[in-house]
Amino acid sequence: MRQRTMPLMILLAAVLALSAGAALASTNAEVEAAIKAALVDKLGSDAETIRVAFFDGKATLSGQVTEDWTQELAKEVALYVAGVNKVENQIEAKNERSVGSGKMHYETQDAALETDIKSALRAELGDHASAVEVENCDGMVSLRGTLPDQARHDLALAAATKVKGVKKVVDLLRNPA
Repeated sequence: MRQRTMPLMILLAAVLALSAGAALASTNAEVEAAIKAALVDKLGSDAETIRVAFFDGKATLSGQVTEDWTQELAKEVALYVAGVNKVENQIEAKNERSVGSGKMHYETQDAALETDIKSALRAELGDHASAVEVENCDGMVSLRGTLPDQARHDLALAAATKVKGVKKVVDLLRNPA
């Protein structure tokens, strides 16, 4: 009797392993689809060309986009998707700023605008502003983090939008359930 149950147990273990692997592949595909949808939703049609691979909490983004801000903010958007812990950004931008075109000047301007936005957030949110990460590229700003309620969420978006130099705010803020 024991000789018969051993092969049966091995077969059962193999079936369970295969079904778990299929479920993992399905879950990975679902997260990839969620990342892709979030990229297009938050960044617009320029993000449609981004390819996404996801495995074990890590998303890899690749492809070519037109704008450098799409390239830079794509990582922030991917981190917004549940299950994503790390992002490798391999996206290339056709209109990427280069050193010869004043890239350092633009990077300095981007950092200054981020500082202005963080100041505006502190003025509106007080201590809650520390929960908000700000990323800016050429006036395209993402706000990512968790705020305690919808009222502060709305205040953060309004405060960032009012800062001179902000062209668009990409809302990646969450409120606890």
